[in-house]
Amino acid sequence: MRGKSLIFLFIALIIAGGAALLVHQWTLGQQKTVTTKTVIQETPQVEVMVAAEDLNIGTLVEQNKIDWKKWPRNLVNEAFITRSDIAQQNDAKSKTVGSVVIRSFVKGEPIIDRKILHAGTRGFLAAILNPGMRAVSIPVNRASGNGGFIRPGDYVDMLLTRKLKRGTSSDNTVTGETLIENVRVIGVDQSANDVTQQVKIAKTITIEVTPKQAEIISVADELGDIIFSLRGIRGTEDSNTGPRLVKHNKKDPATTVTMDSEASKAMGLGVRVIRGSKVETFRR
Repeated sequence: MRGKSLIFLFIALIIAGGAALLVHQWTLGQQKTVTTKTVIQETPQVEVMVAAEDLNIGTLVEQNKIDWKKWPRNLVNEAFITRSDIAQQNDAKSKTVGSVVIRSFVKGEPIIDRKILHAGTRGFLAAILNPGMRAVSIPVNRASGNGGFIRPGDYVDMLLTRKLKRGTSSDNTVTGETLIENVRVIGVDQSANDVTQQVKIAKTITIEVTPKQAEIISVADELGDIIFSLRGIRGTEDSNTGPRLVKHNKKDPATTVTMDSEASKAMGLGVRVIRGSKVETFRR
């Protein structure tokens, strides 16, 4: 009996030890497989006006140079320009486009009022000019101003039409010539905003030219009528070259002065006077 008891005791100890080992291993396994669930809460966001590209000092803010970007509401500064609907977006853009940068922006940086100068404010015109350039304002009408279709940011050619006396004759010859090509328009009346879609007949157009070109324009304005010829969008690839004077070359018909006889064939015709058998032709 005593031998059997020892055997049962030994077996019981083995079973108890195995159970203890299994419990220990299970506890370690549970500690390793414990996972934590993280609840991510979305931060409320608001759309903020930002620079769509790097904007350097003196840059004219155009529609394609600004954009809207979502920004965490708790990080929005009161100086940021925000929007909540389409109407507010259009209003904010119309107020910002046409302004000039007075402190640089990097791409994606929020636009703030203290780093831009709005059209009509003091110092705006001086800030928008490129170094070494001058602003010249010229009065226009419906015809000379392209019927109101010229807007800030466009590029134009300047034409001069005038009447020249024919020696001692009382008759005049009308001529036309291109004075300056590729001129940047920086203002129409007192606005530098190109957002508005409404066509408005301007009274003055302000352009950016060199000091010498400004002198030539002032003289040309006294000689005759200045007309603006609008250049197409696809014709402004050379806009970075700036305005340039047209050098007239007799061998190049595109640069010569246009006479009235070229504009109308009738100007080259004369009056035939018949006196009996004698025929005389008088030309202008």
